[in-house]
Amino acid sequence: MSTRNLLRKVTTTTTIGIAGVALASGTAFAGSSGQQIEFQDNRHIANSIHVRGHNQNDVIVEHCFNTPNTANKLRGWWWQGQIYIDAYSGKGCTGKVNWSASPAVPANQDGNDWTVIGDD
Repeated sequence: MSTRNLLRKVTTTTTIGIAGVALASGTAFAGSSGQQIEFQDNRHIANSIHVRGHNQNDVIVEHCFNTPNTANKLRGWWWQGQIYIDAYSGKGCTGKVNWSASPAVPANQDGNDWTVIGDD
């Protein structure tokens, strides 16, 4: 086997291995260091919500999420402890604040990485 063919096979194998690890990793898994939120817009008053609080690394973070559905899984963001939520009438956290809350998100819970928070 020539050096060129050997180098090509090594490069291909390495690329496939890296791609496999990247695809398998998916969204961060916090487990015992926070939960993701499913926001339930039961009153149909929130086109977006702004969430502020501690993440899985105990760093204060905030983000605006559009919430077009009754059940909105806010994927890829992990929270723990007291968080602050404002529900806005418009998309992109614009318009009138229709509802606010400051629920506590457990650092861990059995069998689930989602905490359901509703506006009712």
